[in-house]
Amino acid sequence: MLEIIKGDGGDIIGVCEYFIVDQKGHLDDNGEYCWIAETELSKSAEHKGYLREMVRLVIAKVPNCRFGYFWRKQKYESRPPHIYSRREWMNLIKEK
Repeated sequence: MLEIIKGDGGDIIGVCEYFIVDQKGHLDDNGEYCWIAETELSKSAEHKGYLREMVRLVIAKVPNCRFGYFWRKQKYESRPPHIYSRREWMNLIKEK
């Protein structure tokens, strides 16, 4: 699935590709895990809370998911994903 954030003028600020998966990472529409596979933000949007907004939009669309994770396999090949419970995920995106 794809989530897109656009600016006031209609320009694309950021995109996020995510999937609903089972415990083994296989695609499953009834899975309890949300895998955020890729995110991209324009340079002008960095450090302005758009990534937090992107995760907030995704969480709202996957109410059955109990866990979420980001896996940056291309950048950190040897690093395993950190799996967040729904509560931990909500705390990560909370306004500070």
